[in-house]
Amino acid sequence: MERRQLVVCLAELLLVAPAARLLTGCGKEEEELPPFPEEGGYATLTFTSSLASSHAHKVTLDTRELSAPPEGGVQHETSEEAGHRHLLALTAEELRRIHSGGVVHAQTSNHGSHSHAFSFATW
Repeated sequence: MERRQLVVCLAELLLVAPAARLLTGCGKEEEELPPFPEEGGYATLTFTSSLASSHAHKVTLDTRELSAPPEGGVQHETSEEAGHRHLLALTAEELRRIHSGGVVHAQTSNHGSHSHAFSFATW
């Protein structure tokens, strides 16, 4: 990772981390979060990737994936930017680490000659 990308990634983490804490209910256990009545779903957290090829992507995790990770982990498709998407995989252990307040760094699949880095944290 180039120094500039690292600085951008760290800056994004500093912006995302406080917001993520608010989105998870300010310390409530994820199981205590009520469904959103208008959507019928559960709380989600959206993370933004590093910049690569002049663009970034977003990926959204359901808080249930963090509080009760599937045994095989999860694989999500990123938002579409610059006419394409990437795949991002997180293991069950990585999901547990995010849930417990740890930081997880993950890389997306390649598209053309680039990929994106994500930093996940919920503190």
